[in-house]
Amino acid sequence: MVKSWKTIKKHESSFDRHCARHLYYHIKQNPKEYPSNIITLMDICGIKCDIQSVKNYQRFHAFLVRHRKMTDMKFVELVDSGWFENYLNDGHSDEEIYHHFIDTCLSWEIVPLYCDVDGKYKIIDLPSFLDMKKQRIKATCKEIKTKFESFENTMKVLPDTVNTELNLLKSDSTVGELIAARDKLNKFLPESKETKDGS
Repeated sequence: MVKSWKTIKKHESSFDRHCARHLYYHIKQNPKEYPSNIITLMDICGIKCDIQSVKNYQRFHAFLVRHRKMTDMKFVELVDSGWFENYLNDGHSDEEIYHHFIDTCLSWEIVPLYCDVDGKYKIIDLPSFLDMKKQRIKATCKEIKTKFESFENTMKVLPDTVNTELNLLKSDSTVGELIAARDKLNKFLPESKETKDGS
């Protein structure tokens, strides 16, 4: 069963709640100025970070990761609930709609921060949100490519076994999920040379 952001939020530790509350109030009071690094963020939360407190650093970093995941879950939940439709119907721009979404996250004390390429922590804006989605798709494609290359290498030395397994896979229920994922991805990709040639 996939956990919802509400379930995760409900089971947050007191450490997470403490950090979320402090960062929420800081962001609300300083909407144009964001902390520049993780040490500053920890300082805002009153968490000691020095050579003796590596555990605090790791716990805080894990907190930030959890809140990025909760932001994603919140987005999906609001899409499914029709929450965005009023903003769309009222003619708001994509930027405005996304800004309302981030404000909603903050009102729930979900802190949507990410670390930019320059190493600074910032509120996830629309361009960075879309860039993270794109990078995840690229990473997934790269992982699939690597796994298939490994599979092809195995086939060179164990062809009978691999072909038997492939035939079993064709009747497996998960093949439908792979086909659906492929078809969705194909909608966003340019035509390949093979598709153009009809081969």
